[in-house]
Amino acid sequence: MKKNQSVLIVDDAEINIDILMGILKNYDVIPALSGQDALQIVEEENIDIILLDIMMPDMDGYEVCKRLKKNERTKNIPIIFITVKNMEQDILRGYELGIVDYITKPFNAVELIGKVKTHLDLKTCQINLEQQINEQNLNNSINRQFCQDLILYIKNNFKQNILKLETFNSNIKDKIEKNKTFVSEEVRKECEKSEIVISEILQTIGDFQELYKNM
Repeated sequence: MKKNQSVLIVDDAEINIDILMGILKNYDVIPALSGQDALQIVEEENIDIILLDIMMPDMDGYEVCKRLKKNERTKNIPIIFITVKNMEQDILRGYELGIVDYITKPFNAVELIGKVKTHLDLKTCQINLEQQINEQNLNNSINRQFCQDLILYIKNNFKQNILKLETFNSNIKDKIEKNKTFVSEEVRKECEKSEIVISEILQTIGDFQELYKNM
């Protein structure tokens, strides 16, 4: 059975928490009555989204948000401010701190559910995209390693055999030069052709070596 996504509600008023828990009954809702409680919960639980009240005693929503965004474990959790305020400067400050949205009291159930679902869906898409990127990077890394191993094999083995072949060909050429009278022109031409082919193969190996250095 698929686990419900978790919603942390942070509000010092129990009545607000009760209302929100009723609206978000299809989620795994975790309540916190203070900012300090919220910070402790996110260290112990896997939270998918946070509904955070601004006006709270001891530690307000702004400070809680700051600490969440500085924490490597919690910085990517989407935060929605919930507040009685609807002042432009308060909303702007929230966005500057890293919130993804806001909703005002009294709560509009349809709006609240829609915003929570939207930002949870966006978070899921982001996670899936990051996983795909990581998998692609892993595949690219494996491909690069394969190419490096192949080039190293060519460098250490194939080249040696070609150099041996070049030596054999050179010996044959020397014998031809010493016995020109008994060797046909056709044989000499074939020997020269083999030299050209060996040279081209060595050049290809050199190109592979340069590619290896740049990988």
